[in-house]
Amino acid sequence: MKKYRSVFATILSAVALAGCAGGIQGKGMTDSPSAPPTLEQIGRAQVTGIYDGKPITLNNGTFEGAPFVEGGAAHPTVELLGRLTASADLDNLPGEESAVLLAESSAGSGINVYLAVFGLQNGAAKNLGTILVGNRVQTRGLGLTDGVIVLDVVQAGPQEAMCCPTQLARRSYRLEPSGLKQVASEVVGTLSLEAIAGIEWTLEQMQGRPLAQGSMAPTFKVAGSTASGFGGCNRYSGSIKEGSPREIALGMMISTKMACPEPQMSLEDQFLVELSLVTSYSFLNGQLALGWKDGNRNGVLVFRR
Repeated sequence: MKKYRSVFATILSAVALAGCAGGIQGKGMTDSPSAPPTLEQIGRAQVTGIYDGKPITLNNGTFEGAPFVEGGAAHPTVELLGRLTASADLDNLPGEESAVLLAESSAGSGINVYLAVFGLQNGAAKNLGTILVGNRVQTRGLGLTDGVIVLDVVQAGPQEAMCCPTQLARRSYRLEPSGLKQVASEVVGTLSLEAIAGIEWTLEQMQGRPLAQGSMAPTFKVAGSTASGFGGCNRYSGSIKEGSPREIALGMMISTKMACPEPQMSLEDQFLVELSLVTSYSFLNGQLALGWKDGNRNGVLVFRR
């Protein structure tokens, strides 16, 4: 299964919501009665419900439209976010469907995140429904329960700027003959360190680049007022404190003193430096993003669950 790397991975105020489309189609008799479409198949599929009913076709998981202004650089972009996916029977017909997220960008309007469902028909992925989740909504998790798609998000609450959401919510969607419909939305709390606590997060990206293949990845875990983990060579721990929602400060990290060969030693040194500069956290397609700042310099440490 091909893994799609998101071009939106450095944007911390993630994703958004708009429109639904696509009716349920019968599955082809030649398909496996149980297999859902793969990400690779979805990455070549036609999608409706994003641009006023006009279909687009993904190519290797992405779509790039014509410039908004002739000769201009700004153009609409859609990308398959392959990290948060789930599969189950959603239409009460033989076979399973896949629920995925799509990110859409249109010239400075933020990132719009869509939920889409695909089935398998005659060996190809068929878009059965698409619905907007929200603009700059951060996605924490996606699952399926009794034919209902459950999406955990961080959204802007009353009087909050869309750039900086802190309201935890759970959205529920169902695939109906007319397409995807939201059937429930529940506010479940306010963003705090409890949302990331108790989970061992594994570093995937530093300085905007994935870790080198074969590297022993650093980890990060929060328990109460302590942050700890594996730095790439040694174990470390230190204090963590939350101010306002999304804003955190880490104390000095104390680590063991074992020496390791390169490049692990340099990886740990750089990781611990950036970790000490972290000032905020957010969610990005199910990943944890720790934002750091040092004068005019800034960056993001991106972790997978």
